[in-house]
Amino acid sequence: MAGERILIIDDSEEIISFLVAVLQPLGYMVSYAGDGKDGLARAVYEKPDLVLLDLNLPGMSGIAVLEALHQRSVQVPVIMMTFHGSESVVSRAMRLGVRDYLTKPFQVEDILSSIERVFREEREKRAQDIFAVDPALLELQPQPVVDSAAFRSVVGTSLVAVTSRHALLTQVTEAALRLSGADVSAVFLAEGGSGLATAAVRQGEVCRVDVSVSDRQAETVVRSGKPLQVSASADPSAFTTQLGIPARALLYVPVRLRERGIGVIAVAFRQPGQEPSVEIVDWLLGLSDYVALLWENVRFRDILQRSLPLQKVGEVLGVFIHHILASLQALSSGAGGDESAREAKTLAAILAVLKEVASPKSALYISKVPVSDIERELENKLRQL
Repeated sequence: MAGERILIIDDSEEIISFLVAVLQPLGYMVSYAGDGKDGLARAVYEKPDLVLLDLNLPGMSGIAVLEALHQRSVQVPVIMMTFHGSESVVSRAMRLGVRDYLTKPFQVEDILSSIERVFREEREKRAQDIFAVDPALLELQPQPVVDSAAFRSVVGTSLVAVTSRHALLTQVTEAALRLSGADVSAVFLAEGGSGLATAAVRQGEVCRVDVSVSDRQAETVVRSGKPLQVSASADPSAFTTQLGIPARALLYVPVRLRERGIGVIAVAFRQPGQEPSVEIVDWLLGLSDYVALLWENVRFRDILQRSLPLQKVGEVLGVFIHHILASLQALSSGAGGDESAREAKTLAAILAVLKEVASPKSALYISKVPVSDIERELENKLRQL
């Protein structure tokens, strides 16, 4: 994992939570501040590799933060985050050294692309400095299968938008092959308390999902929580008997969520002399961290869809809010006497129906009846007043 340090300066808790959830699983070390003054102090003393800076901050604006960094000679790449209508200030920010800017609301791929572009420029600048000192040093350095930029590209582009179980399994096996350079990949996941099972196996472009095969090495890894490498000399039939594919070397890494083993990612190398390197182990461990979070999100999404679609909740709330606002507006108009009493009864009737909708024992329970039936019942109650 790259481990670059990113400082987020934004007064929106939603934006901060969103960015932390996207960036931390990719291996970035993330810190954040909720206002310009605190953000400036963190930028000076933490010396991050990148700052994501909101333009409109309370107390000390984003432009003021940039000016203060410039005055202190703090050389740190900055990506500005703005809303529509702030473009007139962007040119001033660019003159102060801002490397890129994003218009809110932005998509995940937008922020990842911008961050990677800035870090790629920084890496190229450092590489040029090294090359100027001694060109031979570059040739002597062992090259990993993929670099940190490639890792974030594989994970960011293929996994970040995954919302279904099938898509997750197929994308994870593809990502494992691309990161490792292996011939075969497999994902083992625990579902519904039934123990570990082979969920997907990929060989090149062919991916088989829901393959029912047991694997003793995978069981060992999920219990130990540690990577396991198996060579042909130690166990020549390891992968052949498990998945029907001859292999010279195998690598298993655990997928863990909150210190609990929930699965394993495995890759197999078929050619003589192929051995998984330390870098490959690191890439797959990084991938497994991300998979654990996505797997939890997919399962939670499935539970919500099976129990109660969020769209229906919104539609039902819209029905009640319309009537509640009308009654509150009538009450706030200052009407007294019989009119106020009527509106009070109306609110009480609305709340009574809402209570029925929220009660699983009610015949009007939200998950049992269409929204139109709920709206009809509410209007009947109001007509009886």
